[in-house]
Parts: sequence; C-alpha cells; structure tokens
Amino acid sequence: MTRAEWIEMAVQRHDFERMAEVGVQAGRMVGHLLEHCPRLHVTAVDLWAPQPERPEPASRHDDYRHEHNERIVRALERKYADRCRVLKGRSMEMARHVPDGGLDLVFIDADHAQDAVEADMAAWGPKVRPGGWLAGHDRSLPGVAAALRRVLPHYMPGPDDCWRVTV
Repeated sequence: MTRAEWIEMAVQRHDFERMAEVGVQAGRMVGHLLEHCPRLHVTAVDLWAPQPERPEPASRHDDYRHEHNERIVRALERKYADRCRVLKGRSMEMARHVPDGGLDLVFIDADHAQDAVEADMAAWGPKVRPGGWLAGHDRSLPGVAAALRRVLPHYMPGPDDCWRVTV
C-alpha cells in the first residue's frame, strides 16, 4: 500500500475533511487524495526552492525540479480550486497561516533533517484537532527516526515507511 492509499483510507475511515501535506514536491499524494476523496480540503505546503544550508542529494536530483514541481501543484490548485490551497514558503512559517485545531490530519514529508522534522512537528502538531492524526513519511531515514524517538516515541508505524500519532 502506498502512502497516498493509506492516507486515502484514513480520510475515508475517519471522515477527515481537512488536511495539510507539508512537503508536497510534485503533488502526487495531493493529486491522488483530491481525486479519490471528494470531501477533502487540502493545504499543500512546499518551499520549491534550493536551500543552500541543506544541499539536495545528488541521487535524487530529478525530484528537485522546483519550478516544474510547483507548476504541477499549482495546476492541481486550479483544478480543485474549492478544495486545494497552496502555501509556498518554509514550512514553519506557513504554519502561521493555519489555525490551531483546524485540521483533521497533517502529513509531514519536507526537510528530513532531525532539527527540521522536530520543528515541523512543533509547528504543525497544534494544527491537528483532538482525535486527528499527525503523520509523516520516511520514518527509517536517520533524521526522521531520531526526531520520532525524541519527540514522538510512541508513534505507530504505517505502510510505505510512514508513521502516525493520534492527537
């Protein structure tokens, strides 16, 4: 099961209606969810810019075509204008544009360095209403794994290297 299918299942099972994906890259998950979950409103957050202080891995160079990826997500925003909102900028700063307790689900998949993951957890965790999910991807990567051990040691593993906690 892919992470998009897992989140789709959670949205349908728990009647989630509002979510944010933090770190959308080319919007594959956002597009899947908007197509398969007609009641879901998605806030898509990404910087789509190089971060000199955090070099991009050469092995993933094709994944970092920032302008191209942003165009894809902006097209989703236009197609699903009533249910998709894009916030471009650093994830911690963009969290200020979302009210606390206003989301059923936040999915973190942005900068995978430990300090960045911990900062995203701190900034975006309060955006999730009680009973909602704070979730993310790449739990086996060193930075994400360390952040989970330190901040959310009782997380539940999910498919496709995902993780989640119920708030």
